Amino acid sequence: MDKKSLSVLMLPWLSHGHANRYLELAKRLTQELDNLSIHFCSTPIILESIRDILNQLPMATSSSNLPPPQSRINLVEIHLPELAELPPHLQTTKVLTNTFSSKTHSSLR
Repeated sequence: MDKKSLSVLMLPWLSHGHANRYLELAKRLTQELDNLSIHFCSTPIILESIRDILNQLPMATSSSNLPPPQSRINLVEIHLPELAELPPHLQTTKVLTNTFSSKTHSSLR
C-alpha cells in the first residue's frame, strides 16, 4: 500500500538561529518519513545560508532507492514589503538594531 504524501510548510522567525533549528527539524523529519516534503520559507539572505548547509550534506542515503532527505526540502523565498524606514538589505534580525527590529515586525503585518 502506498503511503500518502505529506507536505509541511515551515516559516521560522527571521533569524539565523531560528532558521537553523527549523532546518535541523526538517532534516530529521525527512530522514524519518520518506513520504514527506518540506517547504522552508524565509528571506533570501537566510535561505542563502540554509542552501549552503544543505549543499554540504551527503547526497547518498542508505541502501534504499529513496531520494536524499535534503532533496525533499524545498526553499521558498519570501520578500518583505519595502518600507522607507527599513533598508532592503536588512532581511534578518541578525544585524538589526532595536529601531529596525520593530520596523521588521511592522513589515510582516
